[in-house]
Amino acid sequence: MNKLCLTAALALSLILSGNILAESIDYGDKQNEIRQLFTAYMDKYNGYLNQGELTVPSDIYLDEFMLMSNSQPARTSTPAEFVQQAKGFLGNLKQQGVASVGWESVDISILGDNLALASNVALRIKSDGSLFNRIGATYLLKRTDKGWRIAAFAVHRADQSMTRHH
Repeated sequence: MNKLCLTAALALSLILSGNILAESIDYGDKQNEIRQLFTAYMDKYNGYLNQGELTVPSDIYLDEFMLMSNSQPARTSTPAEFVQQAKGFLGNLKQQGVASVGWESVDISILGDNLALASNVALRIKSDGSLFNRIGATYLLKRTDKGWRIAAFAVHRADQSMTRHH
């Protein structure tokens, strides 16, 4: 009887550890897909800073998404509407000497099969390579049949991000 219980317990633990491993691999795949989204996000911003081109980011955002900040009320936007706003703030950054932007950190939490939260810190770099500033942004992401998309985001101070690295 003890051997049977031990064998059953061992089999159950192997099944459970296999499920945990499978979930970890799946979560890792999801995190990689989301990291690719954020790479594309910065590629678009740097494309505008360097070549003056910014395409409608329908591969980044849902057809309608929410944006928030401490200084403005929450509002919804479409990718086409947002591209006009992004051109404005990127143009301002460019006038202030910012030549590129990049992620200092991208911290992703998978909340389910189709939901994730990311809290990131971006660096804004001047043409001489010096740091202009750091900014935080936290994103709610939704997985669609076209891949991961930003459903909502909030811009905030970098030191208020939820990254595990500060």
